Amino acid sequence: MKLTGELFDIYFFAAKTPADNRVDVAVGLKVSKKAVVRNRLKRQIREILRKYRAGSSFWGRYYIKVSTKPAIIGRQFSHIKKDLETILDKIK
Repeated sequence: MKLTGELFDIYFFAAKTPADNRVDVAVGLKVSKKAVVRNRLKRQIREILRKYRAGSSFWGRYYIKVSTKPAIIGRQFSHIKKDLETILDKIK
């Protein structure tokens, strides 16, 4: 299933086995050609997910893929966090 936000497309599927319980973060070349920028965004997204995981009960039941949109460039961390958490709340 797919959920879309201003900055993200999130795909999630029911995990069939405990090994399928994971989160993938994809920041493509359409977002930025510079690896430094893409890696920074991945670190920020993983940090948001790490903190979100602590307070969430649904976490072990899904395989989640987070894909970024080019609109994410130049956004502040607080805006990225708000958009991502809004979408993740819809999965519950």
